[in-house]
Amino acid sequence: MEAFAAAVKKLDALSDRQIKWLIAIMGALLFIPFLGKVHLFDWDEINFAESAREMLLTHDYLRVQINFEPFWEKPPLFFWLQALSMHTFGVNEFAARFPNALVGIVTLVSLYHIGNQLFNRKFGLLWLAAYIGSFLPHFYFKSGIIDPLFNLFIFLGIYQLHQAFTKERNTKAIGWAGLFVGLGLLTKGPVALLISGVTAILYFAARWNFKLKHLLYLALFGFLAVLVAALWFGLETWKNGTWFLQTFIEYNLRLMKTEDSGHGQPIYYHPIVLFLGCFPTSILCLQMLFKNKDVAENTFALTMQLLFWIVLVIFSLVKTKIIHYSSLCYFPITFLAVFYVTKYGIAKWQKILLLIVGSIIGVALIALPFFVQNINLFLPYIKDVFAQANLQADVYWSGYEAIVGIIFIIGTVLGLYFVKGTSKQLAIIFASVALCFELSLVWVAPKVETHIQGAMIDFLKYTQSQDCYIKAIGFKSYAQYFYSNRKPDYNQAMDEETKLVYGNIDKPVYLITKCDRDNYRLISELEVVLDKNGWVVYKRLPADGKK
Repeated sequence: MEAFAAAVKKLDALSDRQIKWLIAIMGALLFIPFLGKVHLFDWDEINFAESAREMLLTHDYLRVQINFEPFWEKPPLFFWLQALSMHTFGVNEFAARFPNALVGIVTLVSLYHIGNQLFNRKFGLLWLAAYIGSFLPHFYFKSGIIDPLFNLFIFLGIYQLHQAFTKERNTKAIGWAGLFVGLGLLTKGPVALLISGVTAILYFAARWNFKLKHLLYLALFGFLAVLVAALWFGLETWKNGTWFLQTFIEYNLRLMKTEDSGHGQPIYYHPIVLFLGCFPTSILCLQMLFKNKDVAENTFALTMQLLFWIVLVIFSLVKTKIIHYSSLCYFPITFLAVFYVTKYGIAKWQKILLLIVGSIIGVALIALPFFVQNINLFLPYIKDVFAQANLQADVYWSGYEAIVGIIFIIGTVLGLYFVKGTSKQLAIIFASVALCFELSLVWVAPKVETHIQGAMIDFLKYTQSQDCYIKAIGFKSYAQYFYSNRKPDYNQAMDEETKLVYGNIDKPVYLITKCDRDNYRLISELEVVLDKNGWVVYKRLPADGKK
């Protein structure tokens, strides 16, 4: 612990600028290595990377496309960043995820800066440590999905709104808030303005100090956010008509009202995801999530508390539930956790809960390789046929992967019971979580990905040099576009299941499906060319037999 104390003293001697550079370097070391270690995951990672790839191929950077047809689900900002990354590093997994690594670096520096501005240097450092020392917040900076950038814009917008309403820099802060939320609108859509606006309104309602000037500030903020977004939405509408805007709005409304593509979950889905996924900070923040004197007395703590509940309620009520929909909650969860422990330390009940949940997670990580090694013992209890086949993939698990879980348990116990001082305890716990995640990315994630989708991805890469039709049938996928390297001249008129199975074809056809949705074995024209790990691929040749 003497080394820890010495490191703290050295940090105290540095300027804020120097500390920010150190944080940026640390973020680069955490988030950039091994980005290309694992294939992109279906759907979202491959979906977004494919849109960026198609921008490069078509040189059409104004319109988002999938399969070289207009894609109405997302605005283009994140795809522009991915396309720039692919232009620099090539079309690959590393390039698709690199923008979020940069977002992660910016996020860590922002957390330190804001924490230092609102409280002190120690708070800022603990806040960024809490973020990288929690499972899902750390994980998303190693991914290729939109949400880390989207969430950062909303969070920065809300912070600037807070500054506008509590400091003297009203107009300047409102301008920054409008810019950030406008960029959020260009990243994912109207939820950015909805969440930030509702947070501001409920903040005033909670403090009973709403004045006419605040209404004017909110109106100016909304106008600026829409103005920024209109730079693209307006250009798209002027160039291509109202089709995209209308379809985009209809899509977002449908997500709220219906379960999209099987993503229906119970109303308690997101609380469970956040409790387990944000361990250990989810336990440290529990007391601050509910009305109490400490939160009421601190304007930013109140803002973060409101943001948490607004996001949780909205996405718990929305019918379509996906794990990253509630990821904006990571900011208030980590903030409120640090806000609590810097005041009170780690309570006894929190230590017990941390030990219980941490032990469960650690034991699960230890058991994982041995479970797969002895999968035949468990197959009778697994009812999902496709999952059974996935688990039987020929993947080598040495057993050493269990070290990840062992380190996790040791770090949790050491931090809770063998170290004195809240900062030191948190440093060890957060560091053990971050270390375990990084080790899992190298030792565990590639093997898990091979089980889940390895056979399909390998086959698609095999077809890259072939002139053929490829289609996923019986399930939704974007992998057949990205990993087969589909070209703009692909005949879209043939991209229908009925035509590819029964119609006239001018080149070979590959149909990809899952073993639990396989209804094509009786069709004589279809030949099974792959039946592996739950994935089945049929081949059909043209009437002239050309391969």
